[in-house]
Amino acid sequence: MSREIKFRAWDELEKRMWTLDDAGEDSGDGSIQYFSENGSLEFGRLEYYDTGLGVNSHFEKFPLMQYTGLKDKDGKEIYEGDIIRFTNGIDEVYEEVGTVVFDLEECGYKAQYTDDGVTHCIYLINPKVFADKYTEITYEIIGNIYENPELLEGAA
Repeated sequence: MSREIKFRAWDELEKRMWTLDDAGEDSGDGSIQYFSENGSLEFGRLEYYDTGLGVNSHFEKFPLMQYTGLKDKDGKEIYEGDIIRFTNGIDEVYEEVGTVVFDLEECGYKAQYTDDGVTHCIYLINPKVFADKYTEITYEIIGNIYENPELLEGAA
C-alpha cells in the first residue's frame, strides 16, 4: 500500500500556506516551483527589481512540508510542521501536544514535544492498522509551526 505524495510550503511574506497545486497557477506574484540540480523539489518566490543599472532577480525559497499519509480525527491531512494533539491509551490514557517532523534515522514521522526541558517523541502510526480494544490513538491538528507557534509555548 502506497501513500499519496503531496507537499505544501509556507510563504513568510504573504503569511499563507501554499499547496503545490496553488503554485502551479500563475497568480502574477512570482511564486514558482521547480526541481533543483540535485533533484529536490524547491518552491519559492522569484522577484525582479530594477537597480537603475539593469534588472536583477532574487529567489526566496519557501520551506517545504510533506504529507505524512495520515489524517487526523476530523479527516484533515497531517503534514510536517503541523502541531497536533495526540492521545494514546495503553493501560493509562495520556495526551500531549507536539510538532510533526520527519526522522531520517528511523525513516518515519514523529510528533516531537518537550516536557520539563526534555525532548520526547512519539512515532506516528496509522491508528486504523494498530487499533485494538486496549489501545486508542487519535491525532488532532490544532495549528502549525508558522501560523501558531504560541501553541508550543504552553505545551508540556
